[in-house]
Amino acid sequence: MEALQGIFTAAVTPFDAHGVFQPAWQADHFAWLQEKGIEGVLVAGTNGEGPSLSSDERRAVIDAAVKHKGKLQLIAGTGTPSLSETIALSRYALEAGVDAVLIIPPYYFRDVPEDGLIRYYRALCDALPSSGRMLFYHIPAVSGVPISHEVIAGVRRSNPSQCYGIKDTGGDPAQTRELVESFPQLQVLGGSDHLVAANLRAGVRGQISGMANAFPELFSGLIQAFRAGRDVTEWETRIAAVRAIMKRYPQHAGTKTLTAWRAGLSQISVKPPLAELAPEQRSALCREIDALDLS
Repeated sequence: MEALQGIFTAAVTPFDAHGVFQPAWQADHFAWLQEKGIEGVLVAGTNGEGPSLSSDERRAVIDAAVKHKGKLQLIAGTGTPSLSETIALSRYALEAGVDAVLIIPPYYFRDVPEDGLIRYYRALCDALPSSGRMLFYHIPAVSGVPISHEVIAGVRRSNPSQCYGIKDTGGDPAQTRELVESFPQLQVLGGSDHLVAANLRAGVRGQISGMANAFPELFSGLIQAFRAGRDVTEWETRIAAVRAIMKRYPQHAGTKTLTAWRAGLSQISVKPPLAELAPEQRSALCREIDALDLS
């Protein structure tokens, strides 16, 4: 089975103004990403508003992604606070044809012992097919529950086949390097857009990027330069300039605005409790990005 590596887009989930998923928009977005050099996509993650989706909506997103992925590698976010629901969604996704599932830790109870997390992930892995690949999702600033080395080691001892990798969105390159060095069998993928080059230098196999929804060429350009042994400073500078502008706007609505604009697609909406950008905010955001002259 092909290794998961390269630049993945943490894909937005397209909704109309009534919150209904738009599979045709997703298909067009995937085709554009592939054209711009993206190697894989993650659906129903943080940028995909996964926690706002019902189980049926996640299945619909997964089905459409499998249908329209083309040559893209495909990861699906299937983690929930409910173990039984996580098992059902993960099995569904793998049977549908995704390459791996990304599992955020159960995030309601935040002071659970490491043994509890190990039991949760072991029970999940035990329920997956032997060929099923599971990635931990380390994003403590959002989940409130870190994935420690002890948890990784505990799950790998019992389920080395299914315990495939980790998306590290901890924001600490030193910790990322430690993960790479401590678990050479683990597929480590970076998750912080401002640390792409630092993560690649630390030895990650790739990057899962939210900004790559709207700016895929910046991230595919950076990793191609890195692989060729060239200086990536110019790419880092461009990414930093875009990120500085995007940080002044709500993340999800801003990303959707820019993705639709740059990909030539119709505008899409976010689900509550996230808020839309006002029309004047959308115009201002696009003007600021346009002034960077990224072409």
